[in-house]
Amino acid sequence: MTKVLAGKIENQGAKKLFGIVIFVIIMAGCFYLYFLGATIKGIINSSDNTKRLQTVSSEYQQLEENYYTLLGRFNLEYAHSLGFVDQPKNEFAVREIAVAQR
Repeated sequence: MTKVLAGKIENQGAKKLFGIVIFVIIMAGCFYLYFLGATIKGIINSSDNTKRLQTVSSEYQQLEENYYTLLGRFNLEYAHSLGFVDQPKNEFAVREIAVAQR
């Protein structure tokens, strides 16, 4: 009788252990699929970000080209054409009385 009970207890322990092992394998598979999907989404987002970065970079280059074109237009002749004149003598504002004098 004790041998039969001991055999049943060992079989129940083996069944529990087998169930735990199967559960762990299934959970590991689920985690693997989740992280694989997250990695693929990250790669897709990275390629989308690269495309957006190329677009922004080309827009930046165009704006920079326009900036340098406009900057080249502002020179002394352009200022004279707008009515500015050269100042004949450099004059500076000077204070006659020193402030902190003993």
